[in-house]
Amino acid sequence: MENHNNLYRTMLFGLSILAGGQLGYATISADETPSSQTTTSEQVTTSEVISESEPSSQSTTTVSSSQADEEEPSSSKTESTDEQGGLSSRAITPSTKVDHRSGYVYAPEVSQANGGWNWLEDGQPYTGFRKYQGAYYWFQNGVRQNNQWETAWGHKYYVGANGRAVQGKQWINGKRYNFGTNGTFYLRNDDVSGYINVPGVGWRWLEKGQLYSGFRYYMGAYYWFQNGVRQNNQWETAWGNKYYVGADGRAVQGLRVINNQIYNFGTNKTFYQRALPSGYVNVSGLGWRWIENEQLFTGFRHYKGSYYWFEKGVRQNNQWETAWGNKYYVGADGRAVQGIVTINGVKHNFGTNGTFYERDMPKKVAKPYYYSQWDKRWSNTWLSGGTFGATGCVPTSVAMVLKGSYGVNVTPRQVGNQVSQFHESYGASGLDLKTMVNAYGHQAQSLSTANAVKSALKQGKPVIFFVNVGIGHAVVGYGYNQGNTEIFDPYNHQFYSGWNSVDGILSKLSKDSQDWDAGTPAFAIN
Repeated sequence: MENHNNLYRTMLFGLSILAGGQLGYATISADETPSSQTTTSEQVTTSEVISESEPSSQSTTTVSSSQADEEEPSSSKTESTDEQGGLSSRAITPSTKVDHRSGYVYAPEVSQANGGWNWLEDGQPYTGFRKYQGAYYWFQNGVRQNNQWETAWGHKYYVGANGRAVQGKQWINGKRYNFGTNGTFYLRNDDVSGYINVPGVGWRWLEKGQLYSGFRYYMGAYYWFQNGVRQNNQWETAWGNKYYVGADGRAVQGLRVINNQIYNFGTNKTFYQRALPSGYVNVSGLGWRWIENEQLFTGFRHYKGSYYWFEKGVRQNNQWETAWGNKYYVGADGRAVQGIVTINGVKHNFGTNGTFYERDMPKKVAKPYYYSQWDKRWSNTWLSGGTFGATGCVPTSVAMVLKGSYGVNVTPRQVGNQVSQFHESYGASGLDLKTMVNAYGHQAQSLSTANAVKSALKQGKPVIFFVNVGIGHAVVGYGYNQGNTEIFDPYNHQFYSGWNSVDGILSKLSKDSQDWDAGTPAFAIN
């Protein structure tokens, strides 16, 4: 009976080992996908009747899955025998499980992170890289790490939001890193510089792999970058100066209007803001403007030999202006007008002395009264080196103007008597003419240009010309019509008569220096 009982025990232990080998923990190898939760332990109850004489005898065995590999040293064994020493039942209950799982396993008792899935090696939480589903992951005490730097094998690595070790060029916390593209995953030195198109980010300027702030030269121009991003329509400060980058990102040059204010950025490719120039300058986007003290100027300014009126820097044309208590008019070319000018069908007088302001229109004067220097009443009297008939053309011309145009009842002889000492040895000079005119309260204005002569004639002023007819001679012109004026020749009309070309008269002005001693030898009598 004892041998029978020993055989019974041996068979029962073998059945327990066989049952335990078919049970145990669920494990997923490094390349398996965790798809479901597997029960980690099972219980098996085996009942057999092993008694030849007593078929009701029964044995019960409980085995944990770990016993499939090894029986725990602390396992308790309880046996009960009948009075004859026969084995009636045997129970085996382990107090400790041995875990040999390796890979990505469901082990929430290790960590609840990442859904409870953890990496074990022979049942122990693993620290380091492991390949899983075609990628590399880092585990810390079995827990998969996300969005974190790791160090291994003397290199630095980074695992992303999904736990995978990243590759290629990556942006982490605003900085660019290069992890290669050959499956090594480690961070390497990346000295790339320039305008780089970063996937998912866009164009950025990098210097040795880092986002750059400042100016950089690109495609023939200078651009400003802020943390790698090109700036547009913005002020920037560098090297103690101010700069402005336009809508296309380029640093601007020249005179520019920014928010209705003019700024000067130079033209020598330095681009920084400096003081505005003064004068007539061409402003980009605006055109020509007059600037003074860095402001758009309003008022008259002399430019290229004439006076122009500017309103907030803009030259005015065909417009009335008021300054210094007077009125002015600028024409179609922007110039302040002079002389008698017709504006909207009305004549206006702006003078001829370079003052340009409007004044009263001159009173219409009458035609000169005709006198002859050969009139017997004075022709044989003496005047400056000869008889009046030979030398009296100047006082006779003055007398014609005074009597006819201004109503002064005077004769040529009386006019000549106003000069006590003549400047010429034969006849009278320009200064002598002025002395004669001034003696009767009028003025002789020297006319320096052909336009001034014509303007005076248009205004109805009589003009005395010193002309060369073989010798120096004085005649009077009056009125203007299509370039002609009526000539009053005191020499009995011997040299001129009726209407003559003004240009023709001017082409024959005297060249005698004495006739030029009061200015040009053409005088408007006012």
